[in-house]
Amino acid sequence: MKLYIFIFILSASFMHCQGLQVIYEISYNPIKNNPKKEKELMALEIDKNNSVFYSYAKVISDSLYQKINIANEANKNYLRSILPSQSFNEIIVKNYLDKKDQVIERFNGEYFSYPNSFNGKWEIQKSSKIINNYNCTAAKLFYGGRIWEAWFTNDIPIQDGPFLFQGLPGLILQISSDDGDYFISSKSILKKKSTFELPSKIVTIKTLNKLIDIKKNYIRDPSAKSRQEDAIDGISGTSIINGVKFNAVESYKFLNNELWNWMKLHNNPLDKTDIWVR
Repeated sequence: MKLYIFIFILSASFMHCQGLQVIYEISYNPIKNNPKKEKELMALEIDKNNSVFYSYAKVISDSLYQKINIANEANKNYLRSILPSQSFNEIIVKNYLDKKDQVIERFNGEYFSYPNSFNGKWEIQKSSKIINNYNCTAAKLFYGGRIWEAWFTNDIPIQDGPFLFQGLPGLILQISSDDGDYFISSKSILKKKSTFELPSKIVTIKTLNKLIDIKKNYIRDPSAKSRQEDAIDGISGTSIINGVKFNAVESYKFLNNELWNWMKLHNNPLDKTDIWVR
């Protein structure tokens, strides 16, 4: 009983009604069988009853775009050059009380949400090491078609981590896939109240499989939504994309190729059962 009281007090001291913000860096291979790595910053914001995980690179990009809009041409070019890479569109909300997770994905200009419960079975190992001055213990798991090794710390007894990973006795500070495609490591941990706001308009989907069906339809004809909206609004003729003038047929073809080319460079999702789109 004393152990459980200690954990409760320690956890309460970490939260202290302010919450935690953990910044992770994910290093990954976006293309199958290609050793070239990309990196992206992600954030996990933890409050008393829930957490939200999202792309911190998007927050940085949004701030830079605001500056680009009011900058002179020379500064615009510089600001564009330092825009961070952003490939992960998921927002993951974990509810600690009812254990129900909500995954929100953005593609084709819309947000889609589906429920997803993490049911992975961890095997805690005897290995230990120090990460960011925290004592950590190893654990292994099979999830999404990959074997993962996580390092969690009992010093922060919050059963959470990046993406959907959770359920260990402490916060996951580092996790990697044994195939070398994904390596996620914490960079900073701050006491900070969450200020993240969920999108105001979200389309609710019952299951991931149903969302995958929607993705497949989107991939077949990425410009279909734009064509439909243009037809309703009575829009036709030329358009300007990246400073280049296109007629209607060319612009729709450009939109299709843009997604298809991006997917060729992003065909190795974290969860192999999913489809990576944007």
